[in-house]
Amino acid sequence: MFSIIIPTRNRGPALRVTLDGLLAQRTDIAHEIIVVDNGSSDDTRRIVHSIAPRAQGGIRYVFEPTPGASMARNAGIRTARGEIIAFLDDDVVVPPGWLEALRAAYRAFPDAWGIGGRIILQLPERLPPWFDPEYETLRVYLSELDRGEGVIRLEHGAALWTANFSMTRDAFSRVGVFDVTLGRMGSLLLSGEDTELCHRVHKAGGALYYCGQAVVTHPVPDARLTKQWLRNRAYWGGRTERRIWMHEEPPLAHLVRLAMAGVVGARALWFYGTGNCRRGIKCELAARAHLGHVQEALGWGSPTRVERTRTEPPEPRMRRAPNTILKIPTSWRRG
Repeated sequence: MFSIIIPTRNRGPALRVTLDGLLAQRTDIAHEIIVVDNGSSDDTRRIVHSIAPRAQGGIRYVFEPTPGASMARNAGIRTARGEIIAFLDDDVVVPPGWLEALRAAYRAFPDAWGIGGRIILQLPERLPPWFDPEYETLRVYLSELDRGEGVIRLEHGAALWTANFSMTRDAFSRVGVFDVTLGRMGSLLLSGEDTELCHRVHKAGGALYYCGQAVVTHPVPDARLTKQWLRNRAYWGGRTERRIWMHEEPPLAHLVRLAMAGVVGARALWFYGTGNCRRGIKCELAARAHLGHVQEALGWGSPTRVERTRTEPPEPRMRRAPNTILKIPTSWRRG
């Protein structure tokens, strides 16, 4: 059985499209859909309940009031019943063969702890003149993951994105769930919860695979094709990177980052001055990522943070105090 978890917040119309795609899957495998509402103020609840009858009980609505994408995904994991737990973003378009391709990959690679799929960007027809659609960093910031149409076992250091990601229940019992100090938190463009989880899987000796046939399309709204959104994304990407690798970086690494920020920042000014906006934005985003890394290392302007703890799922139906670690139920463990 597959449990498909969709965290959402105030994206009712896009969520409807995602759910319609899941209801149109061409597969006979048992699966459930869990929509985790992370404090929406729109008509998300009504949309889920209006679609649920079409799924004949296969859709469940869960409310998680604590802000944070990782909090929402973990709430979904706590209620999931499947042996494979999959995640989709609430704005992706899911083709009819997605779930069957995922099942086929798990059958072909029984050693897989997790399998992630291809994420194709759907960009608007008209792009800003400064936006270079071939620039890989920009496409990654917009959540693209495209390693081709085949199946690839990932090397240590490579990661999968939660917009199209899955792991076995047993893998979660071994390495824990998502780190709640990472991932989107309200308006903060933190990320990296998927990268950090994949890092834990690799350290534990687990196998992760990319499956190009398990594909989804990620529409990019105009609001994300602005310099300001990308500047924020680069800055918080730098802070995210520091949070993930803070215990593995050499001492004073942030000083090197600071020097690099100065160099690429100067290059950005030069390119902007010569009218080369595409090169200018590339250098500016790199500089902002370095500065975010430095500020996180020094603890400047850091938002309120949840203390980093072990990321194990709590016992179902139990209330827990903040930062309390609860063990995985024995029923979750195989054998």
